[in-house]
Amino acid sequence: LLSSFMGVEINGAQRAIRIAGMTIQPAEIVKLTVVCLLANILGKNQTPGGVTNRGVITAAIVVMVFCLCMFKDGMTNMLLMFVVSIAMMLIGGIQWSKLGMVLLIYVVGGGAIYVMKDITPSTTEFDRVKKEQAMLASAGTPSAISDAGEQKTLTGRGETRKGRIKRFIEGVHPDDKIDDMNRQVIFSKFALANGGVFGQGPGNSRESARLPLAFSDYIYSIIVEDMGMVGGIAVLLLFLLLVARAGRIAYKCSRAFPAFLIMGCAVMIVAQALVHMAIVTGLFPVSGQPLPFISKGGTSVIVMSAALGIMLSVARFAAHSGDKKQISAEMQSLPEDMQAANFSNREEQ
Repeated sequence: LLSSFMGVEINGAQRAIRIAGMTIQPAEIVKLTVVCLLANILGKNQTPGGVTNRGVITAAIVVMVFCLCMFKDGMTNMLLMFVVSIAMMLIGGIQWSKLGMVLLIYVVGGGAIYVMKDITPSTTEFDRVKKEQAMLASAGTPSAISDAGEQKTLTGRGETRKGRIKRFIEGVHPDDKIDDMNRQVIFSKFALANGGVFGQGPGNSRESARLPLAFSDYIYSIIVEDMGMVGGIAVLLLFLLLVARAGRIAYKCSRAFPAFLIMGCAVMIVAQALVHMAIVTGLFPVSGQPLPFISKGGTSVIVMSAALGIMLSVARFAAHSGDKKQISAEMQSLPEDMQAANFSNREEQ
């Protein structure tokens, strides 16, 4: 809420707060918060038949409340939360009828939030400059700038989103003129093409010098340019192996709570990585999503490292099925309402 209404503006979006000279991105913290909350809720409401009605409804409400709080922070983060929460529910064995109810809540709630974003004034300095440039170009007189400053309805983030979606549908072409609107997409394509199969070698990227945000939002294109298609596929496989390894550990967990926790963290990390790669390769509209553990950043690196720490803690300390002594000790340490068995493990059924 603070970032939405009192935050600092970075790259045309008001998504951060400044504390003691440091910039914090609350949206990154929210992702891990939602994972921990959902693991707690689903762990308390796990039954042999799936997830209780109370657990499903509570989980959906929690996700929608957080989405509402950050409705001005970007639709991509909201979509990520939807995907992660649905994945965690599926892992918990949610019944198909209840999954349909959750999807309906997300569609209706997400649609309402999108409408709120569309009608809420959100004009940034970037939008003002862009509006003034457009009016000056069309009118050709200095008075056009003063008229633009007095207009009540200015181009906001809603128009930015619509423009990105439109350009995504239209695609880019070799004869397109490079401007501020398509610069990232075109130079990203250059980097991908220049990488070829085996790449130019580490540190030999050409486009990193002129691709905007090459160190964060578009780092994957630089990886492909340096290491080629082989390196790009290797990075993708490493993230997929992370979620596969987490799934193996979750399967061995005796209790439901640690299983939800490790899988939620893994899905969150890998989902964000896949979205980043999809944006860079042109499979998804442009949106600012860093590549976990690789992109330059403060809050994102800390949050992803915390998520990895949680996963390592579960792998090290969670009781495994078949170890009766360890299971007994874990049962005594967990609150009574969080002692539900991990029913995805056949030994617990």
